[in-house]
Amino acid sequence: MTTNNSANQSSTGLQSLTSAGVFNGRTITGTANQISVSNGDGTGGNPTLSLTSTIQVSGISFDSGSNTLSNYSTGTFNPTITNTGTAASVTYSFQTGRYTRIGNRVITSIRTTLTAYTAGTGNTQISALPITSNNTANSNTIGGIQLGSVTFGASVLYYNANLAPNATSIDIEGIRSTTTALNLVAAGPSATSTFATTLEYEV
Repeated sequence: MTTNNSANQSSTGLQSLTSAGVFNGRTITGTANQISVSNGDGTGGNPTLSLTSTIQVSGISFDSGSNTLSNYSTGTFNPTITNTGTAASVTYSFQTGRYTRIGNRVITSIRTTLTAYTAGTGNTQISALPITSNNTANSNTIGGIQLGSVTFGASVLYYNANLAPNATSIDIEGIRSTTTALNLVAAGPSATSTFATTLEYEV
C-alpha cells in the first residue's frame, strides 16, 4: 500500500495539506514596507519575520476603525513676509520654519528677522506655510505672535496671528477694542522687524 504524505512530495519548502492526502509546497512571504521574511520556505532553517525599518500602512486604528491616524510628517520651510496688495521688497537675516503634522493637525513654529524692507500695499502677512489650512467656513485659527521693531496701527492694543480657512498665509490681526480689529498694514514693519509665532491648525 502506498501512503501519500509530505515525504512523497518533490517540491521543497514548507508543506501544506490542501486536501485529503494532497500536500503542496508553501513559502512565507511578507508585505512590502511592513514585514520582511528571511528563509521563508524553511529550507535553510527556521523562517524569521521582522518589521521593516520604515513601516508604511494606510492608517492606524485606535478603536473599531472609525478613527484612524493616517498621516504623520515633519519638515522645515522658509517663512516669508508678504503684503496683500503690491509686493514688498524684503531681505532676511534668517527665516526659520518647522512643522509637524499628526493626522489632521499641524503644529508650526516660525521665526524670521529682516535686514531690509520696502513696503508694498495692503496688509502684512506671514506666508509660505507648507500645508494649507482646512477649508471650512469660519474655522479661523488664532494664536499669539511676537513682533519686534513694528509700528502699531492706530489704537491697536495687541496683535494676534490669524490663519483663515484654505490658506497658507497668516494675517497679523491688531485688536483695537472688544469689537474692532485692524490688521498690520504694509507700512507697519521696518528694516529690522522680527516675527515669531507658534500655531496649531487643522487641515
